[in-house]
Amino acid sequence: MFGRISLVVFVTLLAGCVSTATLKLDDEHSSSLHEKSLVVTTSDKPDFAAMTAGKVIVPLVGAVTMISEGNKIIRQHNVEDPAAFIGEEIAAQLATLRSMNLMPSSVPSSDGDIEYLSATHANQDFALDVRTINWSFGYFPSDWDNYRVIYSAKARLIDLHKEEVIAEAFCARVPEQSSTSPSYQQLVGDHAAGLKRELQIAAEYCVKELSEKLL
Repeated sequence: MFGRISLVVFVTLLAGCVSTATLKLDDEHSSSLHEKSLVVTTSDKPDFAAMTAGKVIVPLVGAVTMISEGNKIIRQHNVEDPAAFIGEEIAAQLATLRSMNLMPSSVPSSDGDIEYLSATHANQDFALDVRTINWSFGYFPSDWDNYRVIYSAKARLIDLHKEEVIAEAFCARVPEQSSTSPSYQQLVGDHAAGLKRELQIAAEYCVKELSEKLL
């Protein structure tokens, strides 16, 4: 029963309320990028859910506990949100492909509204907005001793002057159970080295997937 409950909570945390639509950059919009300025925007660090055995007996209470414990891990071990790395890597590709001028990344903001981004970056031409939708870890329903790190992100390329999304894509990495699936201690031990490693793998995966979908 606990396995079934945990899986329901896990899927709910992953799904969220976000569009997974893909809009690939077309030739007309691509040519408009030439030698224009580009700024990378991201959100404040979102909540991180850490699902451990016994934390989801009562789903709603368990979810609150999972987020509280997850945020504590992120804070104590200074775990970085992968969104900034993803944005910088894709922005570098745009700079090479379209001779764009990269601006310093902006201060993270929870407000991803296009009008807000356009107003706060009025001196820039385009923004690559990358936001983490879900980052979390949890045990496998059939194996409470081993864990997986789930990650998903949304990227939008925005024309700041026209307040228009000209390309967007979604990525998600949900590892299957394997002989190398880490234990809880392997994830959080040594200043969360295992968690950081898994998030870096997810970030590199999303750079590749988002680049292919966007550009």
